[in-house]
Amino acid sequence: MVFPKKWICAIILILLLLSPQSFALDDTVTKQHYVFGGDHDYPPYEFIDENGNPAGFNIDLLGAIAEVMGMDIEIRLGPWNEVRTALERGELDGLTGMYYSEQRDKLVDFSTGFLIVHTTVFVRKDYNGITSEEDLAGKEIIVPYGDIMHDYLLEKKITDKIITVESPAQALRLLASGKHDCALLGNLQGFYLAKKLKLDNIKAIKSVL
Repeated sequence: MVFPKKWICAIILILLLLSPQSFALDDTVTKQHYVFGGDHDYPPYEFIDENGNPAGFNIDLLGAIAEVMGMDIEIRLGPWNEVRTALERGELDGLTGMYYSEQRDKLVDFSTGFLIVHTTVFVRKDYNGITSEEDLAGKEIIVPYGDIMHDYLLEKKITDKIITVESPAQALRLLASGKHDCALLGNLQGFYLAKKLKLDNIKAIKSVL
């Protein structure tokens, strides 16, 4: 079984930004208003901070790009599956970030990738049922709904016991509570959330992926 060791995260920019009509003769972008969507609960990349404002690495990067290119942007964060669907329906101009896959590339246009994210299997510290990729078959696996790993599990039919949740934080909380076998999340994100949420009974199986 082939399992993806890493996924490329990319900002999705609408083709309009790259068209000749978007640029003036001095190579600057004509001021226009663009609406970008993003996940409201996907730290440290994108989330809503304590003041109710969009925050995170992806938000800062898009803001810097907009400033350099003279773009007037609006960022709307919400549940991932909703903003992803809104983009596919043409209700948004782009997303602040999205993992690349060949299947997704058929639906949207990606910019150049800017971040490589390694996927990791997280389990409880007292759980020893997964030691290899093959052990994932048939397991109860927690993933955020609509996430790249959700897409992958459905495509490869690794297990029919997929438990979907609204956010990575919810995935780890559910796992830490003693339910299900494992959670598939980005390495950095998983460790960040485990520390922030003080989930000290969670570990990563680094040798699996």
